[in-house]
Amino acid sequence: MNTRYNILTTTGMCLYILLFFLVGTQTSQAQPGFGQVWEKHEQNPVIDLIGDADTWNDDHIAYFYLLGHVIFDGDVYRYYGGGFDGSSWGIGLWTSSNLATGWSEYEDNPVMTEGADNSWNVDGIGCSAVIVDGDTLRMWYAGLDQHNFDAIGYATSTDGVNWTEYEDNPVLERSGEWDSWGIYAPYVIKNGDTFEMWYSGVTINSPWAHQIGYASSEDGINWTVSEENPILEPGPGYSWDGARVGSPVVLHTNDQYLMWFTGSNPNLGLHIGFANSDDGISWQKDPDNPILANGEYNQWDSRKAVPSAVFQDDTTWQMCYIGGNLSDIHGLGLATLRGCPVEDDVSHSPTAFVLYQSYPNPFNATTTIRYGLPYPGNVSLQVYNTLGQQITTLFQGYRQAGFHSATLSADDLASGLYFVRLEASGKVATQKVMLIR
Repeated sequence: MNTRYNILTTTGMCLYILLFFLVGTQTSQAQPGFGQVWEKHEQNPVIDLIGDADTWNDDHIAYFYLLGHVIFDGDVYRYYGGGFDGSSWGIGLWTSSNLATGWSEYEDNPVMTEGADNSWNVDGIGCSAVIVDGDTLRMWYAGLDQHNFDAIGYATSTDGVNWTEYEDNPVLERSGEWDSWGIYAPYVIKNGDTFEMWYSGVTINSPWAHQIGYASSEDGINWTVSEENPILEPGPGYSWDGARVGSPVVLHTNDQYLMWFTGSNPNLGLHIGFANSDDGISWQKDPDNPILANGEYNQWDSRKAVPSAVFQDDTTWQMCYIGGNLSDIHGLGLATLRGCPVEDDVSHSPTAFVLYQSYPNPFNATTTIRYGLPYPGNVSLQVYNTLGQQITTLFQGYRQAGFHSATLSADDLASGLYFVRLEASGKVATQKVMLIR
C-alpha cells in the first residue's frame, strides 16, 4: 500500500507498523493481523457530515446513503461523502492537511448531483469511492432508483471537483439473488493493471441481509463479477454480524488482502470487523471481531461505526470511520491502532499487561474477554459480583506470553453488574461487564 495514494495504489511499498499496548512499544514490518485494538480520537467526530439548516446536506437519513471514503492525493486528504437536503441528493467534498484536524468543506458542494429525468440515477446518488490513478481521479458511486440502490456508476476528474460521468453508465448492475434488492458502497483498488472492487449487496428476500461481493476490471468500466459471490456473508444467528456485513475497505499488501467491514445483528448497532484473504475472494474473519465497536449510550457514534479508510501515517495505522447515534446524526471519526498481533511477528506478544474491554458489553448470552501477557506465568481470571463475592473462575493456571481470550456465559447468572479480575506476574486489572436479560 502507498500512503500517497491512500490504500488504493499497492505496488512496491514495504509497510512498517508501530504498535502501542497501553505502555511500551514494539515495531514490526508487517500488516495488522487478528486481535487489533483501536483507540478512538478524543475529539471525534473530526467532521460533522450533517450541514446547517437549508444546506445541501441538512437532512438526517439512513447511514448507507451518506457513505463515502477518505483518500490522500499526494498533497491533502479528501473525503467524498453523500448528502441530502430533503429533495435532492449529492456527493460533497471535504479536505484537510491531516486526518485529525483542519477539515474544511468545499464551498460549492455538492461536486456531484443526481441525474436528470429518466436517467439511471434520477432518484439519487451516494456511497462514493475515489482513487488517484496518475493524473486522474476515478470515482465509482451508487445510483438510487425509487429508494433502492440499483447500480454503480463511474466518473473521472482532473481536479477532484469537476467530474465527468461515463456516458454509458451504470458500469455495474445487480447480478444475482444475493444482490437482487440493490448494490451500494463500492470500494476499489488498483492492483497492478487490474481494478478490483468489493461492494455491498442486499437480497430482495430480506432487505436487511447485506453481504459483500467482488468484481474485477481491466479499465474500471467493464466489470466481471465473481462466480463466488457473495464472498463475505453474515455470521451465525445472534453473533455480532449475524444480520449483515457490508461497506468494505480493502488494502492489498505483502501479497495479502486485508478487509475492514461493518457488521450488525438484530439487537446491536453497527460495529467494524476485520478479515484477511490470499486472493480477495476467500476470506477468514478475525475470531476476536469486532475490532472497533460503536460508542456508549449518548455518544455521537452510539449506534453506528462504518469504516471509511485505513492509512499508515508515519509509524501509526489510522482508521477513518463514519458514526451515528439513535438520532442518525452522522460524523467522520478517527481511530488509531494501539495494539494487535501482526501476521509476520513470530512472538505475537504484547509489550504490556492488559485486560481489554469485553465484547459485547452489555451482554445477554455470552461475552468474550481478551487479555495480553508480556511474559509467561501463572494467570487467574475470575468474575465477582458487586458484593465482592467470587462467582466463577474463567481460567486458573499457566499461560505463555501473548494474547488470550475467555468466554463468560450468562448461564446461571442474574442480570446486573459484574467485575472481571485478571491477575498475573504480580499485576491486577479489572473490567466491568453488565448482564441484561
